[in-house]
Amino acid sequence: MADADLTSSELKEQFKAAVTRYDLQVLMRGAIAFVSFLMMMALLACVVKYFQAEIHHGLSMKSGTEDCPEAVSPILLIPIVLLSVCFPALFLYRQVKRLRQSTAPHCPFCHVSLGQHASRTGAMATGFCPACQQKMFEGELDSGAVAVEKYEKAKSEFRRYIRFTFSASMGALLIVLPVYLWLYFTNQLPGKNPPSLAEILVLFPLLFSLVPLGLWWVGKLSVRDQQNIRDLFRAGERKYGIIEARRSEQESQQ
Repeated sequence: MADADLTSSELKEQFKAAVTRYDLQVLMRGAIAFVSFLMMMALLACVVKYFQAEIHHGLSMKSGTEDCPEAVSPILLIPIVLLSVCFPALFLYRQVKRLRQSTAPHCPFCHVSLGQHASRTGAMATGFCPACQQKMFEGELDSGAVAVEKYEKAKSEFRRYIRFTFSASMGALLIVLPVYLWLYFTNQLPGKNPPSLAEILVLFPLLFSLVPLGLWWVGKLSVRDQQNIRDLFRAGERKYGIIEARRSEQESQQ
């Protein structure tokens, strides 16, 4: 039986099963890529450690640090990490691209892959295909008004959380930074090599801004998902309404 011949509830169950199967396959590929990354990094670290003298001599680099002259130069950690990431990242990209065509849910009308997060989230919430705006099944939201309400609520909560985290981070910075500056000017900073004044003034604001920036990015993605759902609901209802109106007109003429 073709997908287009299935009932709305059957299409929805089939779509959910495809989403679950696709997510599981992507998770398995991600685990393989992560293990490959660790193995590649360990292998490259062993190679660098074994040929340490030759590498340092060939690159005209000073080996080790002041505390441990025999150690591997910290600069070599950068190419080790970059080379270790290349193969797993390429493997994961190719596997996800292949899974989107074979395992990911597809629209039963236009047969477009809906493996991307935004596409399948919008399809599950509205029941409409993001590509052709055809109604596949009954979505999780009852109407476009509910989608608009959820979007406005997500946007309001996003702004409130960002204001709170930014205020909390700046308040903590205004408490910690003066204390650290006082320790610096009184030569009471712990450690053999305490940070300089420039490092304190640059690194502390940067560190305390990481949490607000991270939450801002995550919240922005959530709001964008709700916005896409709202826009898809509007486009789908508009197109679905036109199709139903034409169908009713044809039936009345017959």
